[in-house]
Amino acid sequence: MLELTTSMKPSTLLTTVREALPTPTEWLLKGGHARTPFYGKVRGDSFWVMMSKSRWEKNSFNPVLVARITSTTSGSRITATIRLSRPVQIFIGVWLMMALFIGIGGVHNAVSSGMSVDRNVVLIIAVTVPIVLLTVGITAYIVRDINRRRKPALEQWLREISDALPGS
Repeated sequence: MLELTTSMKPSTLLTTVREALPTPTEWLLKGGHARTPFYGKVRGDSFWVMMSKSRWEKNSFNPVLVARITSTTSGSRITATIRLSRPVQIFIGVWLMMALFIGIGGVHNAVSSGMSVDRNVVLIIAVTVPIVLLTVGITAYIVRDINRRRKPALEQWLREISDALPGS
């Protein structure tokens, strides 16, 4: 988690971020990609930022910087975290739950039948365990690799926006 403070009011800060940050549509269709590799959207008292992907990467695993702006007595506080996008988190969660559900069903079937070795139960367990382990391993590798490359750039963007504000 990254926390920055500024003497600007939250509404002024959000306006500044909105002006500096092209939306995904503006970035793609209106030439925003020529001036910055970052795009995002301001919503209420928060905003999200992504960095453009390279030609060889899938954008779905691109990390997202999510920032919330809160009012303080001296101005504003920006609290930011970097995470995977919600659709990717949901997909991975559903995928793992389905694999675990199938595997637990096979184990339950084996236990309830007196541990008699049924060929289908062994097959289900033999397929489910590697799927779960591979999903967790591949996801961890992708997230770590992309975060290693993207996290510093996203944090630097937020610091530059904060430093450019008067009274930071």
